[in-house]
Parts: sequence; structure tokens; C-alpha cells
Amino acid sequence: MARPKIQPRETEVPFKAEDLIFSTTDSKGFIRSADEVFVQMSRYPVGEMLGQPHSMVRHPSMPRCIFQLLWDYIKQNKPIGAYVKNMASDGSYYNVFALVSSLTDGYLSVRLKPTSKYFQAAHKIYAQLLDCEKKLAAEGKTSAQCIAESSKLLGSLLKENGFE
Repeated sequence: MARPKIQPRETEVPFKAEDLIFSTTDSKGFIRSADEVFVQMSRYPVGEMLGQPHSMVRHPSMPRCIFQLLWDYIKQNKPIGAYVKNMASDGSYYNVFALVSSLTDGYLSVRLKPTSKYFQAAHKIYAQLLDCEKKLAAEGKTSAQCIAESSKLLGSLLKENGFE
């Protein structure tokens, strides 16, 4: 049975800078383990999380090209860090800086509260990427085409902001 669709709310889940969120997944992104901070932040019972795709906490305001970039890196055994907006089971949200790296048989994700000056810049870039993806989807482009075009935009926006 499919999970009911959760409606996003503009309520932020409280998150302390010293809180670290840990989880592991298999090679396809299905949750194998979740620490108590992840359970608390996501507002899902641990038993409901295990075996589910990590995308269960994906917030709809996240550009899909960011996850494509993340997967491209970790599939090549390259660690990556990215800002991610997650959605809890009640529709509230929490922003994290996710550090993801490969394990022998899956992936480890450690998330922390974003405190860097780059977070606001990333937030603005993400809004542009999401607008791009929505516009292209409305034009009838496929998901792959939307992700490819927004990935190109991401590259140019990063260069404009001084990142290679």
C-alpha cells in the first residue's frame, strides 16, 4: 500500500547546531539504519523508516538536479556535501547540510544544521533551479530533460557565484 501524500507546511522542525543526523542506506538508497535524531527530526517511527527509500523525507521544493548530482558523485565513490530541505511526516521541514559517502555495500549520510554563509546563496540558487524544472515540466519535457537542463543551470550559477 502506498503512503499517503504529505502536504508541506511552513513549520520548521526545531534543530540544534549540536544535533547530528546519521543514517545508512543500501546501494539503492533504502534506509538500513537511522539514529534517534533522524527519527526525532523526520517524525517517523524508526520501524516505519527502515526499508523505505531515503527519498521519503524529500521536500517537494528541492530541485531534482541536486539529487542527481549527489547520486552521480556517490556512485563513483566520491563523497559529497549538499544543502537539503527535508520534510517530516507531518509536512513540517528541516534544512540540513548533508555529507554523503560510500560504504562497502551502501551509503552513509551525516547531516548537520546549516550555519555557513553559503546556505542563503544555495537557497536562492535552489529556487532558480526548481523554477527551471517546473517551467520545463509545464512545457512537456521529460523528467530526465528537466534534470539535465537544471543541472546545466546549476553549473552556470555556481560559476557566477565563484565556484568551479
